[in-house]
Amino acid sequence: MNSKKFNILLKLKKLKKNKSLSSLTFLIKEKKKLSKISETLEEMLKISNYPKNEILSTGLLKQISNYQEKLQKKLETSNNRKKYLSSEISTNLKHISELNKQTEIIKEKIFELEKEQANLKEKNAEINIFNKSSI
Repeated sequence: MNSKKFNILLKLKKLKKNKSLSSLTFLIKEKKKLSKISETLEEMLKISNYPKNEILSTGLLKQISNYQEKLQKKLETSNNRKKYLSSEISTNLKHISELNKQTEIIKEKIFELEKEQANLKEKNAEINIFNKSSI
């Protein structure tokens, strides 16, 4: 492969890396939002405890119980989503590191090709100088 193809490949890898970085940023923001939501839900769950030293009707007990159950389900969903986002973030970071490694390999290949081309030019120049001096 010539250096033009490697340069194109290098640009493609940079584009993929930029796309991965932007999705990583989005995932991190989403995880922060979920953390705030979880904190709020936990606070709401703590606040919604049964009142102490009060006589409660069965209707009120059912209502408080249903409310707490819904909050717990939402909290569980939020925590599951955070776990999923954490795994997505780690997968994305692995992908970015792979792209970095591939980019380094491509840069090394480009450097080697340019070095070979420079050596060929030097040899051709030496041959031309040798041929001109022998005339």
